[in-house]
Amino acid sequence: MSGSIPALFIQARTLPEAWEKAVLACWQQGVAIKTEYDKPGDPASRDCTMMWVCEEPFSERASIALFLAAWRIWRSIARRW
Repeated sequence: MSGSIPALFIQARTLPEAWEKAVLACWQQGVAIKTEYDKPGDPASRDCTMMWVCEEPFSERASIALFLAAWRIWRSIARRW
């Protein structure tokens, strides 16, 4: 990567699915970058410009439990990198 921030696109049926795909895409394809929030020894953060399309945003109730579950999955994936 040339150091520029990539522009990514994802498409999903529901909001939780779109959010999860966006987080994974950013982690896998985003640029690694240090921020002022990183503590010494922390891995680099990831950054990208994200456009996401949700086909049926009201088809499933957006539940905080779904977002927390996706966050836990993301954290477990991030620890492996």
